[in-house]
Amino acid sequence: MFSGQIVVLSKDLSKYKEWVKLQGGEVKIRLSKNTDYFILTVKAAEGLISRIETAKKNKTKVVVDDFIKECKDTNSLADYRDFEIEIEEVEESETESDQETTERGRTNTTETEKNRKQAKNN
Repeated sequence: MFSGQIVVLSKDLSKYKEWVKLQGGEVKIRLSKNTDYFILTVKAAEGLISRIETAKKNKTKVVVDDFIKECKDTNSLADYRDFEIEIEEVEESETESDQETTERGRTNTTETEKNRKQAKNN
């Protein structure tokens, strides 16, 4: 099973969590050091695997427009701009034992910082 992290700038997480669970995924929430956003660790549902797999292969962070469109189509998410996905390497044992991983691959930090500032201003 693939695993990734969703950086959520919005504090309204209930609809997102519900959507992921409906897709067969699992979500863990923890506050980041910067309390302006949350990090959700997602054990990817089948519908998310291809997007996560592509991002891992390209070693990039991607704004998941298609994923967000699916959320909008199911009326589960109001504002796609609040969501982006970051990919981390997860050992099989960590995935199976449901432990949180502490290391995250992080690219395009400037874009992330810009998004955080934008969210603060909104």
